[in-house]
Amino acid sequence: MDDSELKQPYHPSNCPQCKLPTQPDRPFCERCHFDLRYGSVDRTLAGVCIYCERHATFSKEHIFPNWLRKIYPRRATKTDHELRRPERHALWESVPVHSHTVLRTGEPYEQVALNVCAACNNGWMSALQNDVKPLLIELAEGRWPELSNDQCVQLARWCAMLAINFECFARMLTTTQRQRSVLMAGDMPDGWRVSVGLMADKKCAGNSFHRSIKAGIEVGEGDHIPLLSTYFCIEGAVFYALSSVSDDTLYWGLLAAGRSEMTLPTSGVWPIDHPFDKSLGTGLTRDDLLDIQRHFGPVDPCAHSAGAQNTANQP
Repeated sequence: MDDSELKQPYHPSNCPQCKLPTQPDRPFCERCHFDLRYGSVDRTLAGVCIYCERHATFSKEHIFPNWLRKIYPRRATKTDHELRRPERHALWESVPVHSHTVLRTGEPYEQVALNVCAACNNGWMSALQNDVKPLLIELAEGRWPELSNDQCVQLARWCAMLAINFECFARMLTTTQRQRSVLMAGDMPDGWRVSVGLMADKKCAGNSFHRSIKAGIEVGEGDHIPLLSTYFCIEGAVFYALSSVSDDTLYWGLLAAGRSEMTLPTSGVWPIDHPFDKSLGTGLTRDDLLDIQRHFGPVDPCAHSAGAQNTANQP
């Protein structure tokens, strides 16, 4: 196998937004910075729901729960949103990675993704948000709640749901339909590891990081194991999700990417293989979050960045 077998993303000869000719090795337009591979000029208002697979008008899905903006003080912030794309997909060589950063002023929990129908958004997704709300408030205020096994499952499902929202926000939907269907049915899909932590303060409220890489293991013609790393902060709590398409591919993908022995500052919630340990994952700082990012970039010759989204709120 060589990197020619990797399917390269479609690259238009002219920018769909500003109409100027594009450079074949540049993932962003040099004039208007449009995302040439995954961008859309017009917001897609209807399509196939990523969960129930019905064609419908998309509901305005806030990545973070709506109630966060009601119970926590509003704070005007400058938010960096960074997209990173490699010049091309390659496994056995390092390729340049290009990035484009957008700086905007806004609230930390206002990001919106158009990916689900109203029935899912107002149905099982809303019910899951309400189920975990008491736990989230405890964590957001810097306290460890007592977590039963059922609550660990609820919290893990909620973290997976938000991580999938961040995939859509970064225009890099990688989770499988099977995983999303299991999540919708009320269970926790395989291929996920979820952990939480308590921050030393609330300065990182609204921060998030999402990166997708492909490890150097082929699982089909032109298809390779994806690894996804996502964290996000809600007031004084941080939630971290690490995932792939299955438990086995997550294990072998981490091994191939040289990250099987990485340690995390957070405390594990899923899988439930031991009681929740309150002695871990407390007093975390921004440097601890940066350590999580460093596990997934820069990449080595056995893996390449398939795309990343990074937001950081600045006072």
